[in-house]
Amino acid sequence: MTINKQLLKALTSNSRRSVTDLAKQLGLSRITVKQHMEQLERQVIDGYTVRLKEDVEAKKIKTLVLIAVDQKMIKRLTEQLRKIESVVELASISGEYDYAATLSADNTASIDNDIDTISQIEGIQRTMTSVILSTKFRR
Repeated sequence: MTINKQLLKALTSNSRRSVTDLAKQLGLSRITVKQHMEQLERQVIDGYTVRLKEDVEAKKIKTLVLIAVDQKMIKRLTEQLRKIESVVELASISGEYDYAATLSADNTASIDNDIDTISQIEGIQRTMTSVILSTKFRR
């Protein structure tokens, strides 16, 4: 495995680790790790984020909403869906539906309201919603 792949794997599991800790783990000098991190930040890494603890994340209500859309309105629909705060991910998919949106909120009322908002956007033809009961693992 290349240094960059090893570094990305280590950062994916914990992006808060210091360069010194990463260097120790990978058996490399601190300067080598720093140079590789700078290269990855220029070319590959878009940003660092916070991952909530499992017990905090488990309290959130998450749903997967499949969305069929009018193909002529896809760009506008994407922008409308981006404005809904609980939509944390939007993927285009193949099959009967065009999009799969993952929603996450603190309660069912918020999710219900946002699903109603989605279904009322002009160009949305139909939706199908499933509640995510648990996440078995995340990378």
